Formats: sequence, C-alpha cells, structure tokens
Amino acid sequence: ATVHPSVRDLSLWPRVGVAERATAELILEWLRGIPSGKKLSGDELHRVRAILTRHAERIWQECGHWLNLEGEWTPTRELAYKVTMQSLITWGHLFPVVKQKTADLRRLPGDVCQHHPFADLADLATSIEERIEAGLPELPQAEPKPWIGALGRNLARIVLDDEQETERIRQLAMRLSGTVWQPTRDLETTPYIDGTPAGTARKAEAHWDDSRLYVEDRPLARLCKAVADELARPFGRPELTEAIRACFERPPEFVTEYLEENFKLQPVEAALAAPDQAVLHGSDKVTGDSAWPEGQEEIGNRSAVRGETPGPLPRESYEAVSSTAGHPATGEEDAGQEEGDDRSAVPTDGRRRGARGPQLIERYASARGYQKQAESGRYSHPDGSWLQKSDSRIFHWEKYAADGRLLQSYWLREHCLQEGPMKLDAAVWGLCQRHPERYTLILVDTDGRPLELNGRELLRLRDSGVVKLHPAEYRIAWEG
Repeated sequence: ATVHPSVRDLSLWPRVGVAERATAELILEWLRGIPSGKKLSGDELHRVRAILTRHAERIWQECGHWLNLEGEWTPTRELAYKVTMQSLITWGHLFPVVKQKTADLRRLPGDVCQHHPFADLADLATSIEERIEAGLPELPQAEPKPWIGALGRNLARIVLDDEQETERIRQLAMRLSGTVWQPTRDLETTPYIDGTPAGTARKAEAHWDDSRLYVEDRPLARLCKAVADELARPFGRPELTEAIRACFERPPEFVTEYLEENFKLQPVEAALAAPDQAVLHGSDKVTGDSAWPEGQEEIGNRSAVRGETPGPLPRESYEAVSSTAGHPATGEEDAGQEEGDDRSAVPTDGRRRGARGPQLIERYASARGYQKQAESGRYSHPDGSWLQKSDSRIFHWEKYAADGRLLQSYWLREHCLQEGPMKLDAAVWGLCQRHPERYTLILVDTDGRPLELNGRELLRLRDSGVVKLHPAEYRIAWEG
C-alpha cells in the first residue's frame, strides 16, 4: 500500500521507521507473515504476483512458499508441478488436489523457469496424459499427412546440447513420422497423471494417441492451432511448438528446409545408417511390434474394433462428495448397488440398509403420480408419459412423453450424499456434464426420500463447492 501523495513528503515517516521505498527485506518480512495454506484475496493475489516476479529465487529459498494454481500460499515442499508461459495448458478442469500441487510460474521469464529451483519441478503439460475414455463413433479411413511424416523424419535428426534430451526428442519424432490423420467427431479426453484421473473430461479438437492423430472433422484453418499445440505438447519445447505451427499443411520440401534452417540436424546419411532410425526411411505406416491388426485402433491402453459395439466402459470413476460429509472413499465394491437391487447398503458411507421395502424407482414413481403396470413393468402417468427400464449400460430408467419422445434418462442409487461419498462412473458424470437437461441422478435425502438431481443442479452444486469431484479408483490392465 502507498502513502497518500498529500502527506508523502512529511519528515514524520523516517522518524517512525517507515521506509521511503519497499525494500526486498521488507517485502520478504511481509510475505513471511502470510499464513501457510491461506487462499489469497484478489488484492493480495495482485500484490503477491507482482512481488514474485521481482524476487522469485529469494522468495522461494527464504520464505519456502509459493503461489499454486488455486491462489493459495503453499509450502514449496508440497509443490510437484509447474505451469509456465512456455508450457501453458488448459487447467481449469483439473481436480483441486492437482492444482494445489502446481506452482504458478506464468509471470516468470522463461530463463528463470529453466534454472534452479524452478527447474526441479515437473512441467504439468508433460506430466499429464490425455486419454480417450468414451467410445468413438464409426471412424472414416485414416490417412497419412506428408507434412507430418516429413516433420517427424527431420526432427529425428535433431542435435541438442543434452544427449538425453536429444534421444527423447528423437524417439518422439520417430513416433510422429508414422502418425496418421484420423478424422472423428465428439472427441473428448480425460487427463491422467501417473495412471490416475487428474480432472474431468473435456472436449478436444485434436488428440495424439500412439500412431494416430485424432482430429475433429472441421476446416483446416480452425484446426491449425489445436493440432500444432497437441503435437508439440509431448516435446515440451517452445521452439518446437513454433516449428510445428510453421510447418502445418506445408509441402514436405518446405518442412525439411525450415527445420534445417532453424535447427541443428544430423546429416541424412548418418540418420539412415543408424539401426534404430530404420523407421524414418520407410513408409508412414507404423510397423513392427507397435502395429495394430487391420481394422483396430488404440484408444489409451485399450483397442476398439472399428464399427463394432465397444466393450465394457472403463472402471475409472469420479467420487462425488458432499462438503458436509468429509469422509474418505471406502474403496468397497458397489456390488448390488445398481437399480434392481438398490436396497442393499453399507451404512457407514452413505448407503442405506434397513427393512425391505419398495425399491427406489417405486418410491420415486409413486411420489410423482405414476402407477405401475404389472404386465409391462412400466410406470404410467395420467398425462400419458411413462417410465420404463433402459437398454443403456449406463443409465437405468428412462422417461418418455405421451407421443413417445425420450425426455429423461435416470441413474439410481440408494445413497445419501450428506452421509458419505459415492463412487460414480466417469461416463455417468460426463453425460450429466455434457447434456445437463437430459440426464439425472436419483439418490435419497437424509430421510430416505427420493432426491432428484438433474445435470444442471449437479453442475451448480459443483461450481458452488457443495459437491466436489475426486479421483477414486485405479485401473489395472493385462498388457501381455
């Protein structure tokens, strides 16, 4: 804070110990007075961010604290990742636990971020693995792109000062050289760190998965930035990001000339002679152990046969937690919890067990004026609408209008969020998030009465902090 101009020059200030200017020592003293873990207000954030830029290394070393992506004053020992302007990614959809462990270095110059102590933190952009979780629609034929092949083959000749970094870039470049262009639609990815979900699914315009580059079926002009950013993300080097953008949809001759002009490259003859570079002078189709059988594509660690019904949905889940509960995940299986046997429960985690009575769907239907039709199993309403069991593997019941239009899909669980956390399949949450007007959860309140939470209400509770999402399960897969 500054002294008002009208009294700034009073001789009083030096006499009472007020410095003419804020020195580094005074700034550090003020920062040490901020409580550890405090979430800073808007004014405090503005001041602290300006200070961090001017005295970055001293603050990190002497205060032992830094700002994380949640705007909290966090001990540096608790920070594992960093976000910089040189490796900027979208992070709003990440779970709070990930943002709390990520140092916000966006205002620091690039050369400062690359030196100790900031260089010891892992880049969040390269630590995150994006996976395609939902099944993709039937895909058109993939095609090689000459500029991508040329980009990969030439980057596989790159020479850097660090031998280990050179090898890493060359390995990625070899994969890039065999990457094919796969048009798709409704592309969504989920972020993972070390094999566990790090955030919620989000729409993506491009996703590089093994030897396929999945891209939304859109005009190339709209895809340029998304494709360049996605291909550059694993490399984690700003100069390569710029190169990929410059080479987008350019002739192979231009790509080669551009890279030779702007990077130090190994001679072509030496690259062809290296046994581990054999893929570079072959075709753009990937061969060897990484090849997939005809008609298959790799999605994350799963394969899906194009045109066939996808297999069971992945078991990664999100844990929906009421802020009033505060209980950890139990890790117990949800056997018997799907609608049809929703009366069994584990009382300690919000699920309910008690005297046998009407199932949740019966109680819900009765409360809204529906009558069960014994011969069909439906629940009919005087207005002509009805409820019936769904053929979906995800949602249990559906509501239809009198004219046969599908109005709503319901996912049921005899569970009270106020009494404990609940494991929720990622596919369920994803549909509620994408189509909040169409998908609804039916749970119970503290009195055991049906509680209807449609997608809009769930998102409102999430945004207000009443409901929080946390990673709940790991997935193990046989890769032999």
